[in-house]
Amino acid sequence: GIARRAALVRALLGEPEIVLLDEPLANLDTESKASIQDLLSERAAAGAAIVVSSHEPVPSGRIIRLERGTLEGAA
Repeated sequence: GIARRAALVRALLGEPEIVLLDEPLANLDTESKASIQDLLSERAAAGAAIVVSSHEPVPSGRIIRLERGTLEGAA
């Protein structure tokens, strides 16, 4: 979890407007997941678009799901 958090912090240092993540919470303990979710929430609150590909729920202001080739919630 520490290596993944460090990589995410390095990626966020430049305050990017768009953050793309693939399975950022996979195989992490509860504490590490919460830490990463907090980092992402802070960046989103600053106006960044956070795009996450994940098999597990990730808290966000807006969720768009790709289900069998169809976007759900994209209106």
